[in-house]
Amino acid sequence: MALTPAAPTADDAEPRTRVGVFTRLALGMAALGIGIGAVFPYFAEFLAVPTQYSRASTFRLACLAAGIGLGAANWLLARRVIGRRLQLLATRLTDVADTAGSPLGSAGSPWAALALPVGADDDLGRTAAAFNAMLAALDRERRFRSVVQATSDVILLIDLTGRISFVSDSVVDLLGRPPQGLLGMRPHDLLHPDDPARLRLPTGAEFRSGAADLPDVLVVRVRHCDGTWRHLEVTSSDRRTDPVIGALLLTARDVTERIELQERLAHQATHDELTALPNRAAVLALGSQLLDDRRGGQHVAVALLDLDRFKEVNDTLGHGYGDRLLAQIGPRLRPHLRDVDVVARLGATSSSSCSRTSRRTAPAPSRSARGPP
Repeated sequence: MALTPAAPTADDAEPRTRVGVFTRLALGMAALGIGIGAVFPYFAEFLAVPTQYSRASTFRLACLAAGIGLGAANWLLARRVIGRRLQLLATRLTDVADTAGSPLGSAGSPWAALALPVGADDDLGRTAAAFNAMLAALDRERRFRSVVQATSDVILLIDLTGRISFVSDSVVDLLGRPPQGLLGMRPHDLLHPDDPARLRLPTGAEFRSGAADLPDVLVVRVRHCDGTWRHLEVTSSDRRTDPVIGALLLTARDVTERIELQERLAHQATHDELTALPNRAAVLALGSQLLDDRRGGQHVAVALLDLDRFKEVNDTLGHGYGDRLLAQIGPRLRPHLRDVDVVARLGATSSSSCSRTSRRTAPAPSRSARGPP
């Protein structure tokens, strides 16, 4: 059933003129003074004041003037004692509202200048003390917010529906995405297709009631706005039972350079730099694995190749041409082998092919493997 908005009333169409507190107080004091001035002549008769005096017009006017003067004095006293403090409180509240959303570094810490003098231990004094306590809390919250926004780590909150409810501004530097564009998305939508299973983030009722089976630290790939993938180290903390947070807290930092360095070092440790082929250590490790994983009727075949007269190439054409010749070994041998076979460089001019074969068939050496290249 569609809901229709209520028709605007006269009160909504025209703003209502509001009378100030002290204006109403002045009107009340004037009415009180007039009332006192009108009643006092009868009270004077009760006090045995002669009638010719109490009912005289000059006496009544004097009573009215005295009542109005008394009301004016009370109004001025209230405005001086209470009004100034209330006006100061209103001014400071306006200043707090203007500076609460500003960055911490733009104007330092203005809260000390906005504090109110407590004065006496009355209602206004307790109000001033409560205002100063609120300023201290706002100062802590503002400082914490500035620290969160300035850190290079990205802080995310996953609400009970499994969607992103908060993300810090540092996501702009990390992924090139605005925080508003990520709100309401599921974390799985940002991950590499092979990584959602690693996150293991439940959804729906399972997320609201069950435990989030997340490791304390994990590394996932997240797409940058330029289309590349960044490796993020994600730290999780379950804060769904926290009455203030009520969500799953994730902290992510960019470890792409570290992961790429580890991959380069691992590749350099197991591959020859010149030919990009697996080196002797990689072949020995693969051979040991193949021998351990052998099943009935399977053998491990190793073909060794050596380049004849390679020294003549280096001596006549130079080491540069010798290196170019060695770099052609892998591309020349690869088309003659299966995808499961491995071509590696064992020494300066020695190469090998390692493969697994059955008992009945064995790979015949290729033509390029029988003779010199």
